[in-house]
Amino acid sequence: GKIGLRPDRATIPYCQRAREAFPGVPVIAGGVEASLRRMAHYDYWSDKVRPSVLMDSKADLVAYGMGEDTILELARRIKDGKSVKECRDIPGVAFALGGTETVPSGPAVMEVPSYEEVLADKAKFLKAAHLLHRETSPFNAKTVIQRHANRAVVVTPPRLPLPKEKMDEYYGVPYT
Repeated sequence: GKIGLRPDRATIPYCQRAREAFPGVPVIAGGVEASLRRMAHYDYWSDKVRPSVLMDSKADLVAYGMGEDTILELARRIKDGKSVKECRDIPGVAFALGGTETVPSGPAVMEVPSYEEVLADKAKFLKAAHLLHRETSPFNAKTVIQRHANRAVVVTPPRLPLPKEKMDEYYGVPYT
């Protein structure tokens, strides 16, 4: 590819093209862009708050953060005949609930201001960002919910850090 041809917010068109090319196959987004945009976020290109990348891309799941083990677990479960919905309990994933699905609740769940609230009020945006940031420790994070109109984005707690041996194994792979 040529430099400068990557679209802004590339996760969105790439997920859409994957869905067109492979109908019925789960679309799982990952990487820095999907990780940073898993909830409502400020977008520098458009100078406005945008909804979760899950809403725009229609990806089935986002694997966020260090996704090596998350992707392996997803692949194993799907290979074993599990649906993407049966993978929603994996640490380090985010997903959008359908309008009729039940939003999780309980002591291990935290709801942050909705997309509509953060869009309208900078203080609510800051509150949502602060609350999400507080839930980034894999040792005590809660599941985070952010409503987007009649739907909700659910972010499971992060995965535990990889042991040194596993990191060495992954980064010793001769990829380019």
